[in-house]
Amino acid sequence: MRQNICLSKQFYLVKVGIVFIGWCLNSYFMHGQNVGINTDGSSPDASAILDLKASDRGLLIPRVSLTNVNNPSPVSPPVATGLLVYNTNPSVTGGSGTGFYYWNGSQWIRLDNSNGDWRLTGNAGTSPASNFLGTTDAQPLVIRTNNTERMRVATTGNVGIGISNPTERLTIAGNIGIQASVGSFVGTLDNYRLELRVNNQPTLVLNAPGSGMINPDWSIHRGGGDQRGLHAVDLQSARSSSSQVASGQYSVIVGGQNNTVNNIYGAILGGYQNSVSTMYSVVAGGNQNSISGAAGLGYSFIGGGNGNSVTHNIAVVVGGSGNQANNGAAFIGGGSGNIANGHTTVICGGIGNQANGNWSVVGGGQTNRAEGIYSTVSGGAANHAVGAYSAIAGGYYLRVGDRSFGFSGQTAITETNLTSFSNIAAFVDVDLWLYNRDNTARQLRFYVPTTNNLGAANYTAFRAATSQSANIIYTLPSSLTPSSSVASGVLQSDASGNLSWVSPTALVGVNSWSISGNSGTNPTSNFLGTIDNQPLIIRTFNIERMRISSSGNVGIGVSTPIAPLHVGVTARFDDNVTLGDAPSDQLSINAGTVTLPNIPTGLTTDAILLRDPGTNSVRLMGPTAFISAHAWSLTGNTVSGINFIGTNNAQPLRFRTDGTDRMIITETGFVGINDNSPNERLIVGGNIGLRSGNPTFVGTLDNQRLELRVANQPSLILNQSGTSAPAWSIQRDLAGNTRGLHAIDLQMSRNLPTQVASGDYSVISGGDCNRASGSYSTTSGGRLNSANADYTVVCGGRNNTVNGEYSCIVGGHSNSTNAAYVMIYGENVQVTSPETHRVYFFGDGVNFNPSGFLVINRLDGDYPIHVGTNASNGNGAYLSAGGVWTNASSRLKKERFLKLNESEILEKIKSLPVEGWYYKGTNEFHIGPYAEDFYEHFGTGDLDNLQSRSYLASSDVAGVGLLGIKALANKVDMYEQKLKELQAYQEKVKELQERIRELENLLKTLNK
Repeated sequence: MRQNICLSKQFYLVKVGIVFIGWCLNSYFMHGQNVGINTDGSSPDASAILDLKASDRGLLIPRVSLTNVNNPSPVSPPVATGLLVYNTNPSVTGGSGTGFYYWNGSQWIRLDNSNGDWRLTGNAGTSPASNFLGTTDAQPLVIRTNNTERMRVATTGNVGIGISNPTERLTIAGNIGIQASVGSFVGTLDNYRLELRVNNQPTLVLNAPGSGMINPDWSIHRGGGDQRGLHAVDLQSARSSSSQVASGQYSVIVGGQNNTVNNIYGAILGGYQNSVSTMYSVVAGGNQNSISGAAGLGYSFIGGGNGNSVTHNIAVVVGGSGNQANNGAAFIGGGSGNIANGHTTVICGGIGNQANGNWSVVGGGQTNRAEGIYSTVSGGAANHAVGAYSAIAGGYYLRVGDRSFGFSGQTAITETNLTSFSNIAAFVDVDLWLYNRDNTARQLRFYVPTTNNLGAANYTAFRAATSQSANIIYTLPSSLTPSSSVASGVLQSDASGNLSWVSPTALVGVNSWSISGNSGTNPTSNFLGTIDNQPLIIRTFNIERMRISSSGNVGIGVSTPIAPLHVGVTARFDDNVTLGDAPSDQLSINAGTVTLPNIPTGLTTDAILLRDPGTNSVRLMGPTAFISAHAWSLTGNTVSGINFIGTNNAQPLRFRTDGTDRMIITETGFVGINDNSPNERLIVGGNIGLRSGNPTFVGTLDNQRLELRVANQPSLILNQSGTSAPAWSIQRDLAGNTRGLHAIDLQMSRNLPTQVASGDYSVISGGDCNRASGSYSTTSGGRLNSANADYTVVCGGRNNTVNGEYSCIVGGHSNSTNAAYVMIYGENVQVTSPETHRVYFFGDGVNFNPSGFLVINRLDGDYPIHVGTNASNGNGAYLSAGGVWTNASSRLKKERFLKLNESEILEKIKSLPVEGWYYKGTNEFHIGPYAEDFYEHFGTGDLDNLQSRSYLASSDVAGVGLLGIKALANKVDMYEQKLKELQAYQEKVKELQERIRELENLLKTLNK
């Protein structure tokens, strides 16, 4: 039976009560009963073995002086685990001063959280030397929420968040978020670099700052490689050589791979294996582009492309492939294989063009040359402006000399060389039209010589008739030899080309061979033949029978004789024939016996009778000489198209040096260099080096594309030539739709197959998911941008679309235009078709797209349009947010103040014409004065600039208006004063009139 014992007040009185309480407690602890001590007689709680209850007293725990938390003293062992005492020794070793301690089986643990425990609301008066949160044994500190481990401080000191085995000083499994505030940062607090790593590999390294020019102070880089330059930024992480880094001071490499900048303020924006070694120079991207030059040179630019180079200062290559700007201020707009060797030269594009003369220009085309100083080739192919100040407008295969102009419409590939002439204008294989639109016949005019350089007063001219019923064509003689005649005379020319008419009768017998023969001829001067580089042809029945070429070869039955006598038909000899002069040189045929000339005598070995295939002659040759003539000599051979080195059976051809295979050509045609088992048309086991030459190239010789591969994956594809897409185009991968004719597509990632440079001559410089579908359209980079119309440009940004021709989006986000001739930069700018020829900046001001400010001639802008800071650049005029143009008008900005006569101003206003009018070509109606009249009346505007008299400032019009109003106001004041005086006068008059009436009434009364 369980018993409850309740002790009331009388048991608290004396020691007897205390003894009794001890006896009761001892008795009922032993029997499992609970004890209650209180003043209200209530039963103890069933769950407590001892239930103490009081409203004005507490429980006093035994007070002992502990000496060491690891020693139970002064409590005598054994000490029960959980024994509670109050330590009175503030200097207890290993403890935290006075307070409650309990024995945990091996040491005293303090309970009093006022000094030793960390409160939920925080602690005060702590000392970091003795107060800490953590463990004192070799165990980690684990922090949990919802009973799940969130953070761990390992025994090594490494901290893990979301991970139980941190391997670094701080290891986080998950994202890191920082709530932005002033002074928030992630970084080091000492002079050591900060590394951002992925997969424990350095991905971004921010180097420590320094006080001097010691590299790599303040630089930022990715990956390994050599030391970066002071304040350099190098964001590429892959390189083939440790020197491929941004080592120049303040240099930048934005991305890409294997790029190198080793001079001050140089920059590479991306791409592969580009290099900049001159100061202040930039390569925007592309592949294997380089800017180099002597020390101190720089300020050059390459926009992108492949294999372009700049070797001098202030030179530019916009893009293309294999272009070279080799002199100062040279410019190449694009194309392929162009070379600008002259100073301040320009090549706009094309293929294989050269501008070698200083200040020369090549507009485009193929293999054109501007060689002379100030020379120009506008286009075409294979044209050479060799002379100084020469120009070729275009065409094909033309060469001109000094101060000459030309155009060739020829189709033959044989060059027309006119460099022996100067100061000419040559038009080859074209009709020269002098056209008119004003119904006036035009002239081809030749001025006679004069003693000055201003031209003579007299001239000779050819002009078409004023009217004629049909076309007339005059064909000039083909040479200076007279060959045509008319009824009344013959047009004759002397050796200098001077024309004259002579009588046909006078010419016959003197200058012609008569059908019946001539007499009195002189074989020195009279002959049948030509005096120019033309053959003599003899015909019968109007068919050529014999020709004597300009070189003297005679052909019978053949039009191109290649020997002094070349018979192209059967020749018959009815008698013996002997050919040759001396008997030793004669070939004779006599009664079927053939005698050969020059047969060697006294031969001691056999000889071989050979036919020379070049001359069809027969000769003897010794066997040794024959082998030397028909085998491959160590010193080289003169060969023909039938000679070759190789095998005639299914065996490879091997080439060796020092007894080792160096090259093999398999029986299937595969070539291996330093590779004995090639499985492609050419396999090279090592590097390929091309020594500079003309021409030096790597590419295909047939109409197939050229792929440049890395790890057997296409990295750059140069498509084959032709006239339809994708001919001449350059792309990075084979994915996506067909590229356009001459297109360049350097992006390699897309969501849709249509996201390619599909327009003819279109360009995508980089980025991903971009599109250039218009002809001559360009998307420089960014993502999800589209240049869909002809001649359009998207420079970068995201989700920008150009559908209007000749329009440009500089960058930003979600902009578009369907209108032509529009430029946009900003966010969510949408331009419709009618809004052509406009420039848009920034956003539309709604939907979280902020409106921007246009700031001109100042560094701060506080209004939609804000201009200048002083009297020379706009004085701070601005367009207000409400749309009102506001000029500067403070006294502080003005000088030379003048007082104006208001009355004169008012008179001038009265005479100033003010009418309604329309601006020309518009339906825009206005009312106002004319600038010229305003200037004549008031003299406003820039007095040093006559052109300013055609314009009006609104502030001047307002100022004149205010002066007029003031003058009117002053007149009104004056008139009001006079009116008051008049009204006072009228009052006096009324008063006098009243007195007169009173006098009159008085007189009437007196008269009665």
